[in-house]
Amino acid sequence: MEFKTLLLGDLAKYNSEKILVNETNEKYYISTDNMLADKKGVSGVSKLPEKGKVNYYRKENILISNIRPYFKKIWFSESEGGHSSDVLNFRIYNNNIIPKYLYYCLFQDEFFNYMMSTAKGTKMPRGDKNAIMKFPIFVPEIHEQRKIVKLLSNLDENINVNNEMINNLEQISQTLFKRWFIDFEFPNEEGQPYKSSGGEMVESELGEIPMGWESSRLSHLAEIIMGQSPKSDTYNNNNVGLPLINGAADIKNSVISANKYTTAPKKIGVTGDYVFGVRATIGLVTRLDTEYAIGRGVGIARGKNDIVDEYLFELLNIAFEKFKITASGSVYLNVSRNDLNNYKFILPTDSILVKYHQLLEPFFEQKMSLYKEIQNLEQLRDTILPKLLSGEIEIPDDLEV
Repeated sequence: MEFKTLLLGDLAKYNSEKILVNETNEKYYISTDNMLADKKGVSGVSKLPEKGKVNYYRKENILISNIRPYFKKIWFSESEGGHSSDVLNFRIYNNNIIPKYLYYCLFQDEFFNYMMSTAKGTKMPRGDKNAIMKFPIFVPEIHEQRKIVKLLSNLDENINVNNEMINNLEQISQTLFKRWFIDFEFPNEEGQPYKSSGGEMVESELGEIPMGWESSRLSHLAEIIMGQSPKSDTYNNNNVGLPLINGAADIKNSVISANKYTTAPKKIGVTGDYVFGVRATIGLVTRLDTEYAIGRGVGIARGKNDIVDEYLFELLNIAFEKFKITASGSVYLNVSRNDLNNYKFILPTDSILVKYHQLLEPFFEQKMSLYKEIQNLEQLRDTILPKLLSGEIEIPDDLEV
């Protein structure tokens, strides 16, 4: 495959267009806050400035967070809108390259490593805008670019479909949890909604609850184990020992992404445990699928029996949302073992927990399967990406992508 080597600045420029704040809205405003780490795109909404102008992005622009490039925040715009000044906006002006191909060139780890190597500042490094434009880009013929983009886009589309399926499963699970355990409309013996069908309610310290239920503490449902970091001289990157979860940074989109191993773990999480961040970034409740060493920035909840697994997951998420509210204004969020053990909740009867477990277990198993498939697809994409862009792997013209 023939290609030219050009600099990024030969192909694109920083878009400096502006729009009035009232010409966009929160749905289409992009800042470093709602750009997701590890190349996950954007999520949620970001608060708009109250007045004045903001930077403008067009469809098929490439947006990259310029603060702490090691977070690898990048997005290929699918609409028009505004963005903050800490987001770089690349707009192509050279007809020898198509926008999505350039996006995949900048999607590589190599580009973000280059940004970091030329960044300014230490505590909060920022990319050097002049140096960034000197990043080399391999540019093949347009028809080769299209084949590469089609292959990589197909992989991304499969990842997106799986993420949508996971979101749907989570919404169903949350809806059922609310209906059963907050609205108390779980099915009674006749299969009718309990509370609205006249089910008996009694007073408790947490308000009215169904007859037979009781107020309890999290320690009744699960064993809480706080992490303890191993000695640093036991760390390695050679997959020797157990993978180490040291903090919330190792938990990404309900998938564990441990970067280090340890040969001398102090605390160990096992398959089926729920791990979560307890320092600075709290929550991100994720189920373990194998053994991990547990560092000081995380803790685990180990259910007392299998029937509480699905209930425990939703309960932990609710608990951490409340911890975030009560800790608002604190400089450094921290959740202790006592905080978790003493968290009060409404404990249903065993028979209701069994029914909920039987209903939700297939949902959770399907979620875990989808997460693993996403992980495999991302690994495949990230493995072949640099090989495709360098010409090491060529896509035959007659191959159905």
